[in-house]
Amino acid sequence: MRRLPALLVVLLWVTHSPPPANAELIGAGQISFHATAIQDITLNGGTVINPGAEIVISDVVGTGIAGLNIGDQVGDTIPIISVFGWEFVGTDTSGVVNGDFRFGNIPPFTGADYSGQITNVVQDNTDPGFATGDPSSFLSGNYSVSGDSFAFEVLTGESAGLLLTTDPAQGFSFTSTFDGLPPSAGTVITSSGDLDIYFGTELVGFSSNRRIIVTAIPEPGGVACLLLLTALVTGRRRR
Repeated sequence: MRRLPALLVVLLWVTHSPPPANAELIGAGQISFHATAIQDITLNGGTVINPGAEIVISDVVGTGIAGLNIGDQVGDTIPIISVFGWEFVGTDTSGVVNGDFRFGNIPPFTGADYSGQITNVVQDNTDPGFATGDPSSFLSGNYSVSGDSFAFEVLTGESAGLLLTTDPAQGFSFTSTFDGLPPSAGTVITSSGDLDIYFGTELVGFSSNRRIIVTAIPEPGGVACLLLLTALVTGRRRR
């Protein structure tokens, strides 16, 4: 029996091999990740909250969970309908606030005040979720979320209750390139330009150099082991 020519064998293999899995667009849902938010704040001198000279507070840091409510992907775009979380909490020991604070998506604002989209979405056809539209199949995309204003509130100390907001007439946006949903630790989300800060109707300073850094989420098993180790050490010390 003669062997089939090599070309014919290839043609037979191609026509009889199973088709590749079809891509399913990523569906609506929620995405969240741990993050550290950083900004510089300049307080103008001669204001009701700072009667003295100008004060520059570099690297005001808060940590929290950032969440996205996403809609169904359309074409290569995933709409971000609203956000949840994005409340970043920190403690100041510089002598300016000397207490705890929070900033971002806090009252009087809600997650519905912020929206955006992820464009140029590329999916990984080797991911198990590729055929079902699972977010795990997300490979890359250009992220952008915007809003009119965000707030900064002092929680403890002599200035507890002080509430500052950025100028809603300016608006702002945060942008990045995501490599996953959620994005990997170390991803930086940035917002350019200075934003005026108001105490009520008085201009009291501005926010600059804003960035959010995605951080790793502790594994549940790792946390459990740490708690167990702590309990064992505490027990030994009590003996």
